[in-house]
Amino acid sequence: MKMNKRSMIALIALSSMVVAVQADNDGKKPHKKEKAAQAKIQKKKAAEKTVCAKCLERAEKEQVKRKAMAQKKQRDMLKRFDMDNDGKLSLQEKQSMQTKLMAERARTEQMQLSEKHRTEKILLTESQKKRQALLKKKQLEERKSEMKREKAAPKKAEDKQPVKKKKPEKKKQPQKKKAEAK
Repeated sequence: MKMNKRSMIALIALSSMVVAVQADNDGKKPHKKEKAAQAKIQKKKAAEKTVCAKCLERAEKEQVKRKAMAQKKQRDMLKRFDMDNDGKLSLQEKQSMQTKLMAERARTEQMQLSEKHRTEKILLTESQKKRQALLKKKQLEERKSEMKREKAAPKKAEDKQPVKKKKPEKKKQPQKKKAEAK
């Protein structure tokens, strides 16, 4: 079966439409999903939750998924636009598409940069809190050791005072009694 250029383009466009329809089965448009994801991120920012390693990995995976979806969306948009004009784009249309793509890229880069700064700030505050906690713990241990030394110092001073030996006197007295008994 021979296919000419028009039938190939039509077949490609049809396949991309089928994929697009399958992707939107949940009833939400892609831009609404992105807004919902952004709202979740803003809620997390407002709550200023601490970020553990697992959370950071999960956030990175989500960003990768979002980026892949945005790229797929751009490709689909270009295919549809290309199909509408039988594969011929005018200069103005090409320029408008390029400006839209550039604006989208700038927005995604800005979001990634702001997310990176936020996570760095959170990690920095966590490390500062850990350092402060370690410093407080060390100071507390030093105070305890000083208190122990202060308590132990008077006891040692009492132990070092010479004790009068009464034992030799006791020994002399029984000897005298023995001498008197003889």
